[in-house]
Amino acid sequence: MNIIVETDVTMTTRDGVILSSDVYRPEEGRHPVLLYRTPYDKSTTLVSAPVADPTWLARQGYVVVVQDSRGTGASEGMLELFLQEHDDGYDAVEWAAVQDWSTGNVGIFGPSAFGFATLGAVAARPPSLKAAMAFVAGPDISRSLFTGGAGSLFWISFLYGSVMPQIIPRLDLPEDERSKLMETWLEGISNLPETLAQLPLSGDELLADERIGGTIGAALLRTSGKDRLRELENQRCLAPNPEWVEAPLAMVTGWYDMFCQGMVELYRDIQSRPGHELMVGPWTHYGAYTSYTGGQGGARAYVKAPGGPPIFGPKIIEWFDRWLKADTAGQQPADSRVDFYVIGEDQWATSATWPPAGDTVKFALASSGSAGTLADDGRLTLAEPSGTADSYTYDPLNPVETRGGVNMVAEVGFSLHHSPDGIQDQRPVEARDDVLVYTSDVLEEPLRVVGPVRLTVWASSSADDTDFVARLVDVEPDGFSANVTEGVVRARYRDGRDDAWLTPGEPTEFEISLGDVAHCFGPGHRVRLDITSSSFPMYSRNLNTRTIPEQASADEAVIAEQSVLHDSDHPSRLELHVVSDIQPLGVGFVDPANQGYEELSS
Repeated sequence: MNIIVETDVTMTTRDGVILSSDVYRPEEGRHPVLLYRTPYDKSTTLVSAPVADPTWLARQGYVVVVQDSRGTGASEGMLELFLQEHDDGYDAVEWAAVQDWSTGNVGIFGPSAFGFATLGAVAARPPSLKAAMAFVAGPDISRSLFTGGAGSLFWISFLYGSVMPQIIPRLDLPEDERSKLMETWLEGISNLPETLAQLPLSGDELLADERIGGTIGAALLRTSGKDRLRELENQRCLAPNPEWVEAPLAMVTGWYDMFCQGMVELYRDIQSRPGHELMVGPWTHYGAYTSYTGGQGGARAYVKAPGGPPIFGPKIIEWFDRWLKADTAGQQPADSRVDFYVIGEDQWATSATWPPAGDTVKFALASSGSAGTLADDGRLTLAEPSGTADSYTYDPLNPVETRGGVNMVAEVGFSLHHSPDGIQDQRPVEARDDVLVYTSDVLEEPLRVVGPVRLTVWASSSADDTDFVARLVDVEPDGFSANVTEGVVRARYRDGRDDAWLTPGEPTEFEISLGDVAHCFGPGHRVRLDITSSSFPMYSRNLNTRTIPEQASADEAVIAEQSVLHDSDHPSRLELHVVSDIQPLGVGFVDPANQGYEELSS
């Protein structure tokens, strides 16, 4: 099939901004359209590397429109991350539907930032959008910005690395002022660890400038109150508004992707309606599409879960053929389903609902008051909570470093701009005296956790405000301490967005969501829970004062004395959703040998 590539094809948005696209299409005839909107410049390899090559997709009988987002690449306007994807996505879909090469059936897809554009278009509900597929992207911007009230520093590195260098050159300023701003940006990105570590964060010249940091910067630094965050949540995002999902939606993510939980929660909200799918692999954010022979999960590689175009290309075609091709479009949609990879068992499973039916297992915290070491004083037990409170000192100027997980910010020790995320050995941080460690007995039978993980913890602090971080860990027989998932609560926001100060020294009950998992603790393994008060640089540090943490200076930092209680009056418990039986998934598209990507692309 002969494929024609037309470059810099333009359309005009409702507010008069010209957007530029490259169009890949079969030479003859009308075909359904796949829209792929990118803020990373349509002329770069990022267009084809993550999930599918547009030329290959066109050979499967589609017109592929690769469009530069507003304010990027060859498109006009100014980039306003996320806020523009709603209206521009709608306009792009409807434009594509009426072109001479289009059948009028349009789908949209993409990973990461492309995926945010995909979900924005879904939320806009254009009439010609027949299906969508988003990879490793978040349907809830506020959850991506804040976890348990704590700010995600990933967004600062993202703004510096991907957004600012596109915004600053387009500012309507004298050349010398733009040059000065670019010099400031270059210094900040060249010294990103120091940029992330600066106090106060709101003192960063570029982040605080709403022309440059935009709504994301303003919301993250909380410099514009709550209104900007509500604008992101209520007008543009699917998670608070699941009824906006009208087109069939497929979502692909990984257990160690920072956007995983948002996708899981959105699926949970829409799973009662037919035609939607969720797939969760063992991947990190980048590992989902950068490893063709085995999906990456940090210190682990999964040969049964490869990613990248050889896997995702055929899956994209399978999905959109169902909804966009004339001979299949409009067929009765199948029931919604979720396919997920069970880490620890190394197998795929499938379920019509999330989570699958199961039981809640509650581990109580117990100790003799010395859980702050690896001497096995801290215990997870199926008996009632017991023992003396455990205490530690939290110094925000000496935070506990993030090791792995969904973190995409900076190397432990700040030697690189991206950390080894996914599974990493937690023993170095567990050896700190400001980390409490609670460990179960050695398991005799497998414990398969498939669903939400929650911690109810009674704690006190000497400060008016502080953070508590909880991490679920799988202790392997050789002692390797593999992180499974984690969560955080910023005390002042434990009941919502309004400040709720602690009474120093008074026990307070906290609910910490650690997200959803599919993880099997094997025989000979132990279940572990780590509790501390920081995970830096994944989350902004709480300086233990009433000043907004993102606006507090180092001089304001207060050392806090923290205690975790677990007696009969203050029962602290870890809750796991345990599933005894799962439905194995046939190899399907998880086996590259069954995909034919290379054969089809030849």
